Amino acid sequence: MNIKIVQRKDRIYANGNCPLFFRFTQKRQCKYISSGISIPQDCWNESEQRIIPSYPDSESLNYQLKEKLAEYQKLIDKLTVLEIEVTFDTLFGQKSKYINCTVSEYFQQQIAYMKSIGKVGTASKYETCRHLLEHCNLGKKRFEQVDLQFLQDFEAYMIRKGNGSNSLATSFSVLRAVYNKAVKQKVFAETDNPFKQYNIGKFWKPTRKRAITKEDVRKIQSLELPKSMESYSLSFARDMFLFSYCVAGINFKDIATLRYSDIQNGRIYYQRHKTGQAKIFPGTEIP
Repeated sequence: MNIKIVQRKDRIYANGNCPLFFRFTQKRQCKYISSGISIPQDCWNESEQRIIPSYPDSESLNYQLKEKLAEYQKLIDKLTVLEIEVTFDTLFGQKSKYINCTVSEYFQQQIAYMKSIGKVGTASKYETCRHLLEHCNLGKKRFEQVDLQFLQDFEAYMIRKGNGSNSLATSFSVLRAVYNKAVKQKVFAETDNPFKQYNIGKFWKPTRKRAITKEDVRKIQSLELPKSMESYSLSFARDMFLFSYCVAGINFKDIATLRYSDIQNGRIYYQRHKTGQAKIFPGTEIP
């Protein structure tokens, strides 16, 4: 693909200026992208693709044009390295949103996708990690810049903010998962995976088991609650807790999707929303 800065003399503004465009040419097809700059016709040097020195602020304007041209060329070079065909679509279209994005922007795309398929919990973890990256100014970087130093800076920031070991482990696990997705989708050309040098497992710490006794569960079961509309929500919460306890800790999402038809011959048949694993549980009382 060829790029050239041209002056559109077929578009003359009311003040007599003509706009400058970046013209992309491929297979005899052209696409024009505005530079946001317009100048008189006689102030453009077409052979050198520069604004003539006598034009006011020409040095600054020429610098802007040069920087933007280099940016477009860099995108083309990136596509070439990724072995992605350079087309108007991959450079400017829907596909370019993946290829030309920052870490934070890619996180946002993945968050939206997770929400669209009903994985709200995963989306929430992604959002928390993205928020942390934004606050330590790492989210604006691109995946090519995610190296060992990037990970160490992120770790240092989280520790300064008082995050515990398991919080660090969760955030780094999320970051690694999103990084691997970006590699798979060819968002960037991976040269060296920094996570191979970075031990996420060091963060995981065993947590103290927190559980109430069977006697306490029986007390909750036998507790007399007032029969009024105000206490209905409390009674309902108690029922949900006891049901979850009796069905080996079934979570609320799975309870909410149960149907009467899932109860057959004294057993409960259901599929875990999180894992898709089929479960069979015998009806029971508190042991």
